[in-house]
Amino acid sequence: MPKLRGKILSCCLVLISIVAIAQEKDAISILRRNVDNARSDEGKIQALGKLADYYYAFKLEKQADSIQQQQLTIAKLSVNRKLILTTLFNNSIASIGNWNNKETFDRAIDYIDLGLAYAREEKQRDYEALAHIRKAAVLRKRGHLDNAMQEAMQAFTTIDNLRNDSLRAVFYLELGDILLAKDEAVSAYKNYNNAYDLAYQIKNKSLQALVFHHFASLYYRLNDRSLAENNLLKSVSIHNETGDREGLLHDYIDLARFIEKKEYIERALILSAQLNLFKEYLYSKQLMMAYYMIIEKNSRAALQYLFSNTDLHQSYKNRGRDNYYVTLGNCYRYGLEPDSALYYYRLAEPEITRSFETNVQLYLLKEMAACFKMKNDVGNAISYYERAHTLNRDLQSLTLDSSITNNLNQLYVQVGDYRKAYEYSQLYHKASAQLQLQANKGQLSLLAVDRENKKHEKDLADADARKLRLKNLQYMGISIGIALFFLLLILVGMFPVSRFTIRTLGFFAFICLFEFFIVMIDSYLHHISHGEPLTIWMYKVGIISLLVPLHHYLEHGMVHFLESKKLMKLRQQLSVKKLWYQVTKPAPAAPEPAEKEEDPAIL
Repeated sequence: MPKLRGKILSCCLVLISIVAIAQEKDAISILRRNVDNARSDEGKIQALGKLADYYYAFKLEKQADSIQQQQLTIAKLSVNRKLILTTLFNNSIASIGNWNNKETFDRAIDYIDLGLAYAREEKQRDYEALAHIRKAAVLRKRGHLDNAMQEAMQAFTTIDNLRNDSLRAVFYLELGDILLAKDEAVSAYKNYNNAYDLAYQIKNKSLQALVFHHFASLYYRLNDRSLAENNLLKSVSIHNETGDREGLLHDYIDLARFIEKKEYIERALILSAQLNLFKEYLYSKQLMMAYYMIIEKNSRAALQYLFSNTDLHQSYKNRGRDNYYVTLGNCYRYGLEPDSALYYYRLAEPEITRSFETNVQLYLLKEMAACFKMKNDVGNAISYYERAHTLNRDLQSLTLDSSITNNLNQLYVQVGDYRKAYEYSQLYHKASAQLQLQANKGQLSLLAVDRENKKHEKDLADADARKLRLKNLQYMGISIGIALFFLLLILVGMFPVSRFTIRTLGFFAFICLFEFFIVMIDSYLHHISHGEPLTIWMYKVGIISLLVPLHHYLEHGMVHFLESKKLMKLRQQLSVKKLWYQVTKPAPAAPEPAEKEEDPAIL
């Protein structure tokens, strides 16, 4: 039955592939035409970059790498160092995923090494540090955590003497990711806090939102989905405030990954289609297919969604037959159809065993063993679980060790091999005890992270209070300064000074007053305009158009009053010398009485 289903499916796939290849060729021809129409080297490199992004989105890594080499050739021929650095340090390598074969990882590291060598040659220390950070990220995704830590330390040594706070924040984020992969949650949290502090100091909203995504990953790893969602919603708030729709799209994608709500996937699909972002659009479709497959456990719905979206289907095929067969097998495995799942897993097994890292091989063996167990094929189930257990010795994953040994214990009991069952029972109890300790440690880590979070929030609140106090003191100082300026202007008006002096002082006094008003409302303007320069410019033009006439009117009135000589008369009336004279001047002498004349009649 699975073979018949496979043949029918193959026929359908041929038809779907024809449609998908036709659509893909149309898109590539348009992007190629844009490359041909580019007139400058920089324009041609940008057009080739969009073509490379398209190839990466459809998992055509070899074609994308070829495009990158074309970009690098054009940049070198242009003899433009800035253009060469931009080409060597594009964002394509930074977005490489975990599920890749060894060849893809090797090519990525080789390309990063090219950029590292050029940065050293040109003595570009910031780009040299960035190369080490990116190399650490690739090694971390590959599972080589010790090598990743070494690269991170080299980045720290390089970045130590630089003043690039954005680059320092990126370094702390990568170091935190490596520590989190090593199950050192508290140390990871401290590094994320360092990154947030730097992003907060330089007012980089995009970087602050990125830090919240890393916080969400940490809480998700500690099994606290509520806190993971809260941190992602903080990022949503930032991107809504700044109007960054691409950032908002990545918020929805991570919300869909961590919270597993269909609503977030639908929002990501709509927004990625509106923004015309191929990679995010395809990834959102992958999340929707995974929702049907894992959450709803509906293999038919998952396969129908896969086959009805030709671009999604083609992207899985472009990953290679092995990867594609694993995807089909997963659809049937989670839909509880082990026969069909095993049919595709077996097709993928040889190439996965030969070309992929240990973690990918272990995943496939474990899933195949689970399918054999569902079929009650005990012999094959034991064989595949034994192989998975052997591979897990290198990875030392307690979760996998507990699951695998528990299954082996149950299977050996079924076949009556109680000695083997006892051995694996002991291993299972040992792994379970270690897991319980790790769970307790996780709870302690969560408490420690919460304690660090509260301490950090208090430190940020204290820093904000200090900044607010300093800001208020500056406002008070400016207010007192302006008041003293106007008082000086009035005092000068009491003396016989020139008309030019009065007009100059009046002009500067009102300039200071109205500029102080602009400074006070500036932060509010940035808030309501979401930091958009055009909107801020329009608001300020409107405000200044009102203030300029008012400025002229008040300045004219003040100057007219000062030139009217009223203040000089007031100064004369309020003269200290005059008041002192009036207080200290002697009292006027009394008049002498007149002598009486004798009346002649009496005589």
